[in-house]
Amino acid sequence: MVRALEIGGRLLVKSDHADYAEVIGEVLAGAPGLTPIDPDEAFAGLPLTGFEHKYEIEGRTIHAFALEKTE
Repeated sequence: MVRALEIGGRLLVKSDHADYAEVIGEVLAGAPGLTPIDPDEAFAGLPLTGFEHKYEIEGRTIHAFALEKTE
């Protein structure tokens, strides 16, 4: 996955499932060449998906991850 990104490219991931988000966080923390960036800033201006909008109305927590390729 990292090989497909150019330097400065971003990987943006969201999940409403806490256990899945925990695994995502663990996997991404060990991804060489990716540096975490502020998810709020990274997702700013992007539209919500239908699921995300639905889950937001339901009060579900959305776990967001944003990383940028640095090497």
